[in-house]
Formats: sequence, C-alpha cells, structure tokens
Amino acid sequence: MIALKRNEKVIYVQPPFWESYEGFFFFDVPNPNHSGKAPTVPREELKAQVRQELDMAYPEQPYTLELSRYGYGKHYPNVGFKLTAHKSFFDGFKLYPIGAWGWRTLPLKLTYYHRP
Repeated sequence: MIALKRNEKVIYVQPPFWESYEGFFFFDVPNPNHSGKAPTVPREELKAQVRQELDMAYPEQPYTLELSRYGYGKHYPNVGFKLTAHKSFFDGFKLYPIGAWGWRTLPLKLTYYHRP
C-alpha cells in the first residue's frame, strides 16, 4: 500500500476498513413502522436511536453502523443493520438478534483512483 501511495498517478487511496476492523455482521431491530398506520419514524432517527443504544451497551467498542434494510408496512417487521467492528464486539453482542450470516471477515480489497 505504501508503494501505491507513492505512485504519482494515484490520486486517492480510500482507507480500507480492514485497517481498523476485523469484520462485520448483520442484526435486526423491530420496525417502528411495521403497522403502516403509526406515525413513521425517519430512517436517520431510527439509526441514531440504535447508535445511542449501542454506545450505552458497548461504550468501549469502536464500530461503524450502516442501515442495510428498511421499509414501511406489514411486509417489513424488522429493520436490518450492518455493524463493522472487531470480532470481540460480535462475540459479546446480545442487544438484538444477529442475522443468519453470523460473523463475516472483511475482504482484503483496496480501492484507489488514478490518472490514466
């Protein structure tokens, strides 16, 4: 990676997640918009709520959180999140049901942009 950064044609090297984290997993949160009749909760508000719960339950664990699945109404009983972190976070995670895929190691890929 150092040689890539020194290459004059390379404009930008995106910092890879695997420098900071080991892998990721998915988990489900009950959808507050499941009935389709209640006032809807915006996705960013729900994500902020889940982030706050994670920070309170696991204050020492660094992570990134992404919304992976979201919808309104009876066909969407859960909202899906992707959490990228260290394996120890996954091993101790008890806040919500973990998705069927379980723990996944991050792929060792690198994204960069260069001049022709």
